[in-house]
Amino acid sequence: MAWDFFIVQAPSYKKVIIHWVMSAKQEKTQLSRLEKAIKTSAQQKRVL
Repeated sequence: MAWDFFIVQAPSYKKVIIHWVMSAKQEKTQLSRLEKAIKTSAQQKRVL
């Protein structure tokens, strides 16, 4: 699962991804970034 992969990552990585998602000004962009982060995590890969 995507959450299982994300939760075991280093705290610094989680902080960067959360900031990347939340720093988007438009909700549409936040949602698309969140979707990308979830899909990438589901593939057991890092986003950045």
